Formats: sequence, structure tokens, C-alpha cells
Amino acid sequence: MRKFLSIVTSGALALLMTTTSVMTGFAYDGNNESAKATDAVSLEVVSDNTIPAEEPTGPNETVPTVPCEPTINYPQISGFSNTATGTRITWNSYSGAVKYRVYVFNGKSWSRVGESTTTNFTHNSLRDGVTYRYTVRAMDKNNKFVSDYNKDGYSNTFFAPPVISSLQNVFGGVTVKWSKNSAIDSYRIYRKTKNTGWKRIGTSDSGSFTDTTAASGINYTYTLRALDAENNFVSYCNGGKSVTYVKAPTINKIENTATGSKISWGKCSGASKYRVYYLKNKSWKALGNTTATSFTHNKLKSETKYTYTVRCLDSKGNFVSGYDKNGTSNIFLNPPKISSLANINGGVEIKWNTLKYADGYRVYRKTKNTGWTRIGNTEDNTFKDTNVKSGTAYTYTVRCVDEDGNFASYFNNGKSVTFVKTPTINKIENTATGSKISWGKCSGASKYRVYYLKNKSWKALGNTTATSYTHNKPVNGTTYTYTVRCLDSKGKFVSGYDKNGTRNTFIAPPAISKVSKAGKGNLIKWKSVPKAAGYRLYRKTVNTSWSRLADVTEGTSYTDTSAKKGNVYSYTLRCLDKNGNLISSYISNTKYYHNGALADGKIAVNGKPYYFSKGLFRSGYQKINGKRYYYNSKGEVVKNTIVGSKREGWYYADKNGVCCESEEMRLAAEYMMTYCKGNTLNERMKTGFLYMAKNFPYHRTYDHPKKASDLPALAIDLFKNKKGNCFRYAAAFACTARIAGYRSRVVIGDTLGSPHGWVEVLVNGKWLICDPDAQLPGYKVPDYKPYMMKKHYWTLNPHVKCEVTIENGKAVWK
Repeated sequence: MRKFLSIVTSGALALLMTTTSVMTGFAYDGNNESAKATDAVSLEVVSDNTIPAEEPTGPNETVPTVPCEPTINYPQISGFSNTATGTRITWNSYSGAVKYRVYVFNGKSWSRVGESTTTNFTHNSLRDGVTYRYTVRAMDKNNKFVSDYNKDGYSNTFFAPPVISSLQNVFGGVTVKWSKNSAIDSYRIYRKTKNTGWKRIGTSDSGSFTDTTAASGINYTYTLRALDAENNFVSYCNGGKSVTYVKAPTINKIENTATGSKISWGKCSGASKYRVYYLKNKSWKALGNTTATSFTHNKLKSETKYTYTVRCLDSKGNFVSGYDKNGTSNIFLNPPKISSLANINGGVEIKWNTLKYADGYRVYRKTKNTGWTRIGNTEDNTFKDTNVKSGTAYTYTVRCVDEDGNFASYFNNGKSVTFVKTPTINKIENTATGSKISWGKCSGASKYRVYYLKNKSWKALGNTTATSYTHNKPVNGTTYTYTVRCLDSKGKFVSGYDKNGTRNTFIAPPAISKVSKAGKGNLIKWKSVPKAAGYRLYRKTVNTSWSRLADVTEGTSYTDTSAKKGNVYSYTLRCLDKNGNLISSYISNTKYYHNGALADGKIAVNGKPYYFSKGLFRSGYQKINGKRYYYNSKGEVVKNTIVGSKREGWYYADKNGVCCESEEMRLAAEYMMTYCKGNTLNERMKTGFLYMAKNFPYHRTYDHPKKASDLPALAIDLFKNKKGNCFRYAAAFACTARIAGYRSRVVIGDTLGSPHGWVEVLVNGKWLICDPDAQLPGYKVPDYKPYMMKKHYWTLNPHVKCEVTIENGKAVWK
């Protein structure tokens, strides 16, 4: 707590005002020895201003003259704080004091006002705006003075708590008013509710303050405290004055409808209903009452300005809020009327009448299956809808907008048209053999007719149901102009066409004519192409994609000095115009060269073998020395996986790349790629186990196997006929497990005397049981319960164990 004291010098009669800063929300009770947190309330404290008869007229007659020395031999008043009804005086403790006597100067002498055993005392029943001067003297337990006193004393001006004269709900908040004291520099305003304590909400140097943070429907109590020029408190506060605030409605939106203006505002808690007004001849005229937060003023005149305001009412129709005296203005505009719709190349053109006060227009459309959708804005009275679909009926309407993009009018039912799109050529690519013309799909068109311009007239090239067409065998170096038109199923035109067309010059891609060894590199040659100002040469190796090697602007050859001996290279070309732009395609299936000659046979690149045949990769299935191999698109032998395709057939290629041609293994590979899900062979084996049990029904037979050589036929029978018994399940699943990389064997035995067959796979050195027959739906066991079991839940008795292996492209059962 900061305390500011004013000491009156000897002989001075003037009263000096002092101020004390205290914490907001604390009051001092004269009957309590300490400050306590409380609501600001009026405190009743009895003041004793009577001087006892046994004492002289002032405390000074028993006090010797204070010597002129630095020692202070009396209690020093350290601060004042004005309470609701008086002034609380605080002083420093004095050695040997049991209690203290407090005096006030009455203009002529010191008058006793009370005693205290603590170091503070509250002098009550003071007059507002009057300055009082105090002094304190220490006493012992026998009521004898043990100190001197300050004869000049310490002064403080008492200011009673300011009194609120009125509370008024106004537009934007609650206005608090009081009578301003000219001696007060400013006031601090506080507020509380039934659920909250006092809260500081602002400061004012006048006699009023508007609380703009009040919430509608809440009962508030307000009070004040006076401040000096340094913002220190010079008064306490009283219990305040209360009001239930109902905010004045704020119009937040005015929307023009088809026939009028809809005025909207926020809900005001505490209001039962609202009254809406509009300004007519400089005075407010009521439009009507509503319990909603909107009201529509109908039958208005287009391009006319109206101003509105709203006020809250209680259930009896009395006003309970202020209102916006300025109001909110709006210009009513009728919806724009579409005058025409026209299908043009690229879209639908919409036109409508212009409206005064409309800064712009927003265009909408709908179909029979969709509602209104915004499609664009414009400042003109015309708009082109380019995002339309051929054969679709559209209805359009328009709304006015202001300069901020807010709606200034409503819309009407609009006008309709069926649009058929004109195809737009979006790309023409020169291929190896011609020019490929492409366009966007036009829904509603059954097919398209492509034209090229010949002797200033359009000549049909052909029809297509696709969205591209290749003009084959055009003359190299010749410029052609193309356009496209839509047809229906009967061959009738259902769209317009681009009359200007799209131009393209056909340039055939140059072919590499020869690659030969030249010094430390390769010499590449090709034939000249008419209208080509240059050529871009590309190169790739067996494990890289095409990369730009050089641009050649003179001649038709280039020496690749960066080609390394022993590596394999392929080259291709594209034509350039004089600006360096590409004007032709390229030949992609070019041949590979090794040390200046066509790559052929097995060639190792970076230690990895690749296989070629006259410059091209070997690919697909190849028979070499009586064994089947499968080569990928890079001429690599594929190993340890299933190879091929649905068209070529499926085989399992072993660790050496040799495809296993045994029928049971071929069918197992086909089964895994057709029915089994998974990214790895192991995943396909697992899903194949479940698929086999659930989709290949059990079929009883009595040709039970006796030895290993009996098993291949059983596996083949299951894969082909998709049904079987336990031995067939076991033989087939053993094949899939072997393809997945496991050692697998079929066990021929019995369970409780009944013949039974199952599979065992070696996992981490242990043989685990896989029994598709035990997974059949009729057993109602959880999925994969009989899969990779350490011990079967049936009692098994093995007789013969037959492992299947793959050796030199054949399945071996033993």
C-alpha cells in the first residue's frame, strides 16, 4: 500500500488534502484489527470525539517541549485511507506503547477522537470534502503517556463514496451517472452481479460512464470510487445501484427479398419481443412487433433507400432498451430480369437489365438435380458460363451485389436453356506416325467428327467415340488446321464448332541411322528432317531413364565422348524449332549399343547381367537350353517369385530364375495370383489357405495316397476342379507353401483311425502343422486356427511324410 501524507507546519492554519491508495475490493472495519476482503458496503462505526474531563484541553500540557534533535519521540502517522463513513489512520508502532490515543485538530486545539491497541484507528461520521488533521500519542498500561506527539499533525481530506444518480439502458450499454465533485480529478467505476464480486470496468473524469461490456438480460450493480490526479483512491465506495440490462438491438443484416427487405438483429436476453421502425419524414414509424429476430418489410419500391431501427419490449409492451437513433439504411432493389440466354462457342451467354445502385451482379444456375449454385460475378450485365455440360438443361438467375460483395437484391425463378458444348481441342501431339488431336469430353455427345481445313473448307477425317483422334500419314513439315464437332447416336450435329480451328505442323521424329565407335566414345548419326532447325539428343542406360545429352544445331551427327567403355547406351532424338522449342515426338523403342555395336547376348553392367537380342532387351518367357526363363522389361532374369501374366500364364521362377513347369506348381502359381491377396508370396500363401478351405468344398473320395508319387495328381485335381478331400487340400497347399519359400511336406496318416492328410512347414527349425481340412466352415473354428499350429487339436497319427522340392524346373516329391 502506498501512502501519501501531508504534514501541516507549525502555525499553519490551512488544511491540506492527502490521498491514500488502497486495493480495490477491500474495506476496513473499525471493529476489526486488520483489512479484510469484502464487497464495498457502508460500515456503521461509532466515533468518539469527546475529550475526557481529567485531561487538559489538548494533549500538549503534559508533554515537554520537543528538543531540536533528530530523534523522533512520538508515533508517526504513515498513511490514511477513506472508508465508507470515515478515515482510517495508520501509524508506526512506538516502543513501550500498550495503546495509542488519537487526536484531531478542531481549529484551535487537539481533540481526542479515540484509542486503539493496534497501530490504526478509523475516525467515522466525517463530512464530505472536509480536511482533517490528526496526531497520535503513545500510552502505557496505566494510561500514562510514554511519548510526545507531532504538534503539526498529519492531514487528510475525507471524500464520501460517490452516489450514482441514475442507470440507463442505452444503445451499446448501460450509462452510469453521478454528481461530479469539482475537487475530484476522476472516478473509477466498478460492477458486480449476483455471481461475481466487484470488478473494475473503467475510469471517467466526468459525471457519467457507459458500460459497453454489459451482457443483455443480466442484473448489474454499479459503484464508484474517487481518484486524485495521480490515480490514488481518495474515497471508498457504497453499495451501489442496480439495473437489469437489456441491450438495444443491433441490426446486423438487411437482405432484399423478391418483394421486400428482411431486417435481422441479434437476440437480446431479457426482451420478450421487438418493435421495428423505419424512418419516414424524419420521424420513426412503427412497422410491427415480432418475437423473432427478423422482420420483413414488404411491398417496397425498387431503387429506393429505407432506414430501420429496432427496440426491445417486455411482455407488457413496455420499452426495456434503447435504440439506434441513426438506424441502418438499405436500398431496395428488385431482382434482375434475364433478357436472353444463348449457346456460344465455349459456354452459355446470359444477359439481363441493368439496375441503378448495383455495383455488380452474381450469377447462379441450377439443373433438375441440383439447387442454385453460384457460378461467377461481373460488373457488366452479361456473363459467359464456360463450366457447362453438353445436353444439360440449365436455369439461370442473377442477384445484385454492392461494392463489398454483399447481396443487394434477391433473385427470381430465372430462365432456362439446354446447352450442347462445342468440343475444344486442348492438345495436338506429333507422334511417330502422325498428329494426335485431343479434346475434352462432351457429355451428351454419342461421338465426334474430326475435320481438317483443306482449300479453305473443312474436310472430315473420321468419327470416333473417344476424345482423341490420330491423323495418320500427314505430310512431314506440313501445317494442318483441325476442328471437332459433336454428334448424337444418329449422326446428327448437336454442337457448334470452333470456326478458327487449331493449327499444328507435323514433324516426324528423326530416327537414329547409325551408332559406331569413335575414339573414346560413340558416334551417333541421323537423317535431316525438313523444317527442323536443330535436334535434341537423349541417352539412357539399362538402369536409367532418358536424359538430355545435347542440342545439335548444325549437322546430323554427334559424338558422345562421355560414353564409357563396357556400358550399354540407347539414343533417341527430338526436333527443335529456331527458338529451341520441341516440335516432334521421339522414338522410344530404340536399340542399345555396347562399345559402338548393337548389344547382343549377356552383358554385365556394374556387375549385373542383362540379356539382349540384336540391340533389344530379351523380355517375357524365353527357352534357353531347354529351360524356361522369364525376363523383365530391362532384360533381367526374374527369380524367387511368380512370373508372367494372365495372358502369358503364371509360373514360379526358382532361385536361378528357372521356371518350374510341373503342372501342380504351374496351377499353384495360377491359384495364388488369381485368388490369393497380398503383396508378398508369404501373404498370398496365408490368404490362400483360408480361401481354399472356404471356397473349395469338401468332396469325399477313396483314392487315398500311399506314397509320394501319388500326391501331384491330387494337387492338380483340386486346383482344376476346385473341390476335394483332406489329401487333395494337403497336396495343393504344400505346393503354395513351397512357392512361398517354405520347406513343406504332406503327411499321410489318420486321426483316431480315420484316414487323414495334412501339411507340415518348417519355420525357424520347427515343423508346424497347416491343415486346410480342419478349417472347413462346417467345423466353425476361428480363421487360421489350424494354420501354423505347434500341435493339432485333433489326435494325429502320421504314417508317411512326403516333402516337395523344386529342382531344375521340376517338382520333386520324396
